[in-house]
Amino acid sequence: MAIVGLVLLIACSNVANLLLSRAAVRRQEIAVRMALGAGRIRLIRQLLTESVLLGLLGGVLGTLFGYGGCRFLWSFRPTEFAQNLADLRINANVFVFAFAVSILTGLLFGIVPALRTSRSSVSEVLKEETRSVGRSRGRISLANTLLAVQVAISLVLLVVAALFLRSIQHEYTIDPGFETNHLALFMIYPGQAGYDRTRTEQFYKQARGRIATVPGISSLSWASNLPLWGRKETGVRIEGQEQREKSDAISAVVNTIDLNYFSTLGIPFRDGRDFTEDDRNISGSVAIINDAMAARYWPNQNPLGKRLQLPRRKEFLQVVGVVKTTNYQTLGEAPQSCVYIPLRQNYSDAMILYVRTERDPSATLAAVQGEIRNLDPGLAVEDIRTGTKVIDQALWGARIGVGLLGVFGLLALGLASVGLYGIMAYSVNQRRREIGVRMALGAGQGEVSLFILRQGMTVVLSGVALGVALAFLLGRALSRFLYGVSASDPVSLGAASLVLLLVAFVACYLPARSASRVDPLVALRDA
Repeated sequence: MAIVGLVLLIACSNVANLLLSRAAVRRQEIAVRMALGAGRIRLIRQLLTESVLLGLLGGVLGTLFGYGGCRFLWSFRPTEFAQNLADLRINANVFVFAFAVSILTGLLFGIVPALRTSRSSVSEVLKEETRSVGRSRGRISLANTLLAVQVAISLVLLVVAALFLRSIQHEYTIDPGFETNHLALFMIYPGQAGYDRTRTEQFYKQARGRIATVPGISSLSWASNLPLWGRKETGVRIEGQEQREKSDAISAVVNTIDLNYFSTLGIPFRDGRDFTEDDRNISGSVAIINDAMAARYWPNQNPLGKRLQLPRRKEFLQVVGVVKTTNYQTLGEAPQSCVYIPLRQNYSDAMILYVRTERDPSATLAAVQGEIRNLDPGLAVEDIRTGTKVIDQALWGARIGVGLLGVFGLLALGLASVGLYGIMAYSVNQRRREIGVRMALGAGQGEVSLFILRQGMTVVLSGVALGVALAFLLGRALSRFLYGVSASDPVSLGAASLVLLLVAFVACYLPARSASRVDPLVALRDA
């Protein structure tokens, strides 16, 4: 919302400049109205009505574009978890919000031009020939101030977009703690197909045995959690460590797994053993924890043999192993506690089959599905994902955010460039007489071009200086959202500044070239 608000600010600043320029043209009209008895309040009301109408028309067009943009954005959603995403719809609330913003912007950015224009008097207009240069320069100074702010905001948006783009590039290099290459996942829900516990457990065993014989498969296992979609539970109890307050409640990701899960995902053991065939309902309840949990709740102790209790369960689980901490809910997350419990002691009617292949997993997907159909043609595989696809889906929201930041940054750059070109062209038009005099006194086309270009780039450079300062401040505020890149990243700052300066140079060069082609005789005669 902050980024969108800044883009709106640039657009409104452009409109304010447009209204200021238009007010200069309408001075004669305003003077006539005042001569006929129109009061200042009435003139302000008329001018504000025009600016509000402009805002409302922009709001209508924006709502239409917003509807199309929402549909376009929604088309990129991952179908696998689309049901977990809020549907993007233009409803009554959005319409009312857009209507209110349109009215508000029309009022806020129309009030300054209205106040300046309403201060005109008949006598001032009659004397305009002698005071036109000073008044034009006053209007241009205000416009230049608005332009410098536009340039600064545009640079900030471009820098933010560049920072997040470089951040997401680094996120793809994050080690999630498990091996994603040559990994495939199959989501299977026997309980939804009407299986009872006995039949479900039999299916898990038979599927493991048959799929293990498929050529190209090196390892496989069952687990209840998807990678980076861990299920967290609050209320874990550690034997001998009593909870004193609610804030002391222990939370941990809980994952039900089958044999060979850690070897299939490439998660190394730090201490202890893996689950075995002997870990059944008739034996003692056991668990494996990660090293983050071991260090947090048993510091400087051996966690093996310690006991913990999961929420809504009566029995205590004995820790028999410690494994490396991985990412459980998001890439690059802070270390979280995790408890692994054996499938043989904890029944689940919905599991995910993890398969590690020797080559590209896509070559074995059909064979695995075929073995599942051979066991039961009516049991559907709900979803299939590769390890690479899991990482892509985990970063989907970030990639969409970066894409939107880039779009808004480029939109801000375009708006600022159009505004810069407009005020430079207006300035050249207002100073045609001055330019004609300079050329009549011997100034060449190159000197005139350089003179106009220097004035425009001075505004741009002042805006860039302000933008760099603001980008540093905003970057520090956003640093906790960045990964692998500093808030003052020189590549992001340099690239954004270079793009802005190049576009601004073109926006200044075109009016400067037009000024250099002014015929001195025509300019002096028209003046």
